Amino acid sequence: MRAERQALLAAVAAALPEIQAEAAALDETVKFPHAAFDQLRAIGLLTASLPETLGGLGFGYGPEGAESLLKLLMLLGEASLPVARLYEAHINALQLICRYGRENLASRAAQDSADGHLFALWVTDPPGGGGLLLNRDFVLAGGKAFCSGAGVATRALVTAQTVTGAQMLVVALPPQPARCPAK
Repeated sequence: MRAERQALLAAVAAALPEIQAEAAALDETVKFPHAAFDQLRAIGLLTASLPETLGGLGFGYGPEGAESLLKLLMLLGEASLPVARLYEAHINALQLICRYGRENLASRAAQDSADGHLFALWVTDPPGGGGLLLNRDFVLAGGKAFCSGAGVATRALVTAQTVTGAQMLVVALPPQPARCPAK
């Protein structure tokens, strides 16, 4: 597995100049880094953080996986902090699903990731409280402060309150135009 991780890190390093060039242009226009994520998909980065049992390379699992993940995030951060942050949210969502979700949910998330779906986190409650409520009919009501990758991510890990406590949900999101803050 070490050789496969090294090969993936080398592929990311080779993609850095293009990601950096896109990042500079996007900083001016406040747009999502589509080309960078197309590259990440093409080199297999969306599944790299999955456990080996789910078809991933185990980035983030065990001491060697943690070291590989650190190197990967440092490379991406060097290229583009927004890309690194959005990718870190993808990793975080997948790792939470794999750790706390049922086996069938983890398998579905792994397949979705292999199919190119970008996962996001939608867990920050609005200032002053509130958040999402999930009722007994499985209807969500309320809101969140923001979602990393909103408008582009097609899967989100969402937290909601239920009558029995907090619940994590995986929600399929249709792509929509992202709303960026005015400059």
